[in-house]
Amino acid sequence: MAMKQGLDIVLVRKSGPVRNLRFGSWFIGLIGLILLLLIAGLVAGGFLFYKQSRLLVDYGEQINLLMLRAERLEYLSQEQETRELLAEEALKAKAEAQAQKASAAEPTPTPSPQPPQEEDPTESEVIALSNISRQIEGGEMVVNYAITNKLDDGDRAEGYIMVVAHGQRRGKPWLESRPPMRLSALGRPINYRRATPFAIQRYRQLTARFSTADSKFDRLEFFIYSRRGQLLLTQTVLLDEDKQGQEAPEQATSAPQESSSEKRQPESGE
Repeated sequence: MAMKQGLDIVLVRKSGPVRNLRFGSWFIGLIGLILLLLIAGLVAGGFLFYKQSRLLVDYGEQINLLMLRAERLEYLSQEQETRELLAEEALKAKAEAQAQKASAAEPTPTPSPQPPQEEDPTESEVIALSNISRQIEGGEMVVNYAITNKLDDGDRAEGYIMVVAHGQRRGKPWLESRPPMRLSALGRPINYRRATPFAIQRYRQLTARFSTADSKFDRLEFFIYSRRGQLLLTQTVLLDEDKQGQEAPEQATSAPQESSSEKRQPESGE
């Protein structure tokens, strides 16, 4: 007589009848199969998660490498364009000097009066520039500044802003912009839309970084344009070479104020 294999479970209570539960071998095999499938699923899921995480890490490293290469290429392109502009400026200055020498011997006609040229705006009713500071951190010059919305009707101030650093590089005149872009011989942006866009309700703090490894800067020039390309504000800040690593005070190109000593001078008698 064949014996049936299975699992018997006896339920015993303090009171009441004893119950006997019997599970056949097929039920135990089914439970084991389900457990094996769950374990296999967990192993496969963990392996797929590990592969996906490795792919994401590799993609992140490749993206960072591409960004570094793009920044390097943009920097090299800006350096080459700046050299070409400076070379063109030197050639123009040389040609002007030769023309002046040639015309020095000839009688110069009386020049006709020319209309006064429009000066760059040093103040704006839309935007204000403040809290300009400069610090040297490692091999970089960090320029911190803020822009403030001056509109009283609650509208946002929108436009583009850029910073141009003037100085010398390896003993030659040098200018550099942040964000990097192509500049004219006078240090003005050729395409203002390459500058940093902004849309502020009240106030915004910004930062620009310039490498000082082989460059020495003596002044900063800020340009703020409207969305349509109108020059809203220009401001120049002179850098004090003796205050490396300290904050540089604002020194705008507007008319200088009288000193306190000049204000206190008594009027001379007639």
